[in-house]
Amino acid sequence: MAYRVIGGLEPAGAIGVALGRVVPLYGGLAGFGLLMLLAGAVITHVRKGNGLPKLAPAVACAALVAWYLVLLADLWPVSAATRPVSEPTAGLAD
Repeated sequence: MAYRVIGGLEPAGAIGVALGRVVPLYGGLAGFGLLMLLAGAVITHVRKGNGLPKLAPAVACAALVAWYLVLLADLWPVSAATRPVSEPTAGLAD
């Protein structure tokens, strides 16, 4: 039974992440849900004593979802080299 629930949550999360560019709230909630799902997968693999080949996909996907959430929340610092020209810089004299 749990496999059916997980099997339904995974595509729902993928659709929500895809909609995240249009509706950031959906993307954030879906990303958080996928991150929790993948955390459960990592915990299950560790408890079962599975080796790195079975653990690596869950860890890699969790890292990608975490990176997506960071980008969606705009938490990544923007350097002066990548800042758009129209964006004002605070504290710099013209």
